[in-house]
Amino acid sequence: MAKYVFFNLPAFSHIQPTLAVVEELITRGEEVIYYLPEEFRAQIETTGAVFRSYPFELFSQEQTSPFSTEYHIHDIQVRLAVLQAYMIKQCMSIVPSLVESVRAERPDCLLYDGMFLWARLIAEILQIPRIVLRASYDLTDNPYANLLRVFSSSSEMIQTLNHELAGLCERYGLPRYEVNSFTEDNPSLSIAFIPRSFLPDPAQFDGRFLFVGPSLRTRWQARHALQDAETEKQLYIALGSIYTNQAEFYRLCFAAFGDTAWHVRLSIGTQLEPEALGPAPQNFLIAPRFPQLEILARTTIFVSHGGLNSVMESLYSGVPLVIVPETSEHEAIGTRVAELGAGIKLEKASLTAECLRDAVDLVANDPSFAVRAGELQQQLQEAGGYRRAADAIMHYARHHETTGS
Repeated sequence: MAKYVFFNLPAFSHIQPTLAVVEELITRGEEVIYYLPEEFRAQIETTGAVFRSYPFELFSQEQTSPFSTEYHIHDIQVRLAVLQAYMIKQCMSIVPSLVESVRAERPDCLLYDGMFLWARLIAEILQIPRIVLRASYDLTDNPYANLLRVFSSSSEMIQTLNHELAGLCERYGLPRYEVNSFTEDNPSLSIAFIPRSFLPDPAQFDGRFLFVGPSLRTRWQARHALQDAETEKQLYIALGSIYTNQAEFYRLCFAAFGDTAWHVRLSIGTQLEPEALGPAPQNFLIAPRFPQLEILARTTIFVSHGGLNSVMESLYSGVPLVIVPETSEHEAIGTRVAELGAGIKLEKASLTAECLRDAVDLVANDPSFAVRAGELQQQLQEAGGYRRAADAIMHYARHHETTGS
């Protein structure tokens, strides 16, 4: 039996693909310890893993206050850059405490999200074999490139982060890291929750990358009583778990699809109350969150922000998309979906109710979109998912002996 330590960002889109992998490892007799903030304890313990808590909050007041006057903190790219800066800064206090905690566990392997610098440093400090888990679309970019797009590499903030990183690396005898010289972390195994065929240029990725596609078990989705009558024209609208404070967009959806033949399920997250949107059309069912895989199983078209998880789940279900991107990564994913013929990408800045309605009607009325989504569905379901990931992890652990103490 091998012991694995998982680290991840406290974001559903990064955690979700790992859950079925963790449970599969435990089903096979392996031991898993998973580090996340306390709010995720129940979700992780349901898999059978041992939960370990670390303190971190996405987009907290502590993160955003130094930037709120100089930058438009509600801009998505700025918020992501602030998160990345905060994560780097927190290395100085959190890494030392986590090093000792992980050292005491004596794991055979450490697995972590590609953006998670803390875990990368811990693995190098303790000389533990490591596997990178990739829940993002861009597998080659500097994981902190967005930070440098928002804040100049010569800015005082970046220089301060570089200085603090240098001190941390010196403390543990590591090569010096700088924000503007990070390269993508490529150990001997990286598991990507995407099929190779979805990439524009798959040939650039060598044997260190394993493309397992979506890691899905439908029972991870909470059950929801679907009491409305089923119709042929089922439309599902959701913007993931982070980008949900979008009252203007939801009202635009009311205008686009209210009192039409579409039966609409609209997921609005937990940042808004339904009452804040005003009266909803009769053909809308609104909830903070729907059981997405169950809904997609009976959906005609999915209007999405273009997050990788959402797109993979939609195509896994054979459902074509209309994508309204929030970030540069979503833009790239939307472009790829359009290239593959499985949907349409729109520009949010110029979006109108008429434009959104026309895009949905086009995808609904042109059978080629559904045909191509069905072809991609077969590719995703044949990629191997969580079982193939677990096979690779166990094989890797058997062939790498931990040298850290």
